[in-house]
Amino acid sequence: GEGFAVAPRDREALIRRLRRKYPPLREEVAPLKRCRGGTEERHRFFYFLDYADLAVQLQEAGWIEPEQTEAILRAVRRDRLPDLTECVEKCDLKALRLAI
Repeated sequence: GEGFAVAPRDREALIRRLRRKYPPLREEVAPLKRCRGGTEERHRFFYFLDYADLAVQLQEAGWIEPEQTEAILRAVRRDRLPDLTECVEKCDLKALRLAI
């Protein structure tokens, strides 16, 4: 459901099981300092729909900076835009305008 191949209840159970098996890192043993904006535990397992979803989860866990999250989200939006050459070849002015 919701774009995932696994039902929400099963997905949540899987996340809980794996996060118990691989608990969050304590600050004193983490290889990186907690980034700004990190408000949750430093989880080591993430179940995500796409890179945008993963970036948000990584920022919430303190693994990446807010600026890094924004860069990833910009790239995801850019990659979802229509291909300009294809728009021109198809004379699709609406899609071309959207992509520009």
